[in-house]
Amino acid sequence: MTAALVGAELNHYKVVAQLAKGGMGEVFLAEDTPMLGRACRLWCATPNVG
Repeated sequence: MTAALVGAELNHYKVVAQLAKGGMGEVFLAEDTPMLGRACRLWCATPNVG
C-alpha cells in the first residue's frame, strides 16, 4: 500500500489522507461513506511482516 491510496474508495470507505507509515504498515484517515459520513482510521499491514 502507498500514499497513492489517497482519494481511492475501499469497500465503503473513501481514503482522505495518509496519517502515518512504519515498519508494520500504514495508517490512513478515511470517511465511512454510504450513510454515516464519519471519519475513521484504516490500518493496512505491510506485506510479509513477521
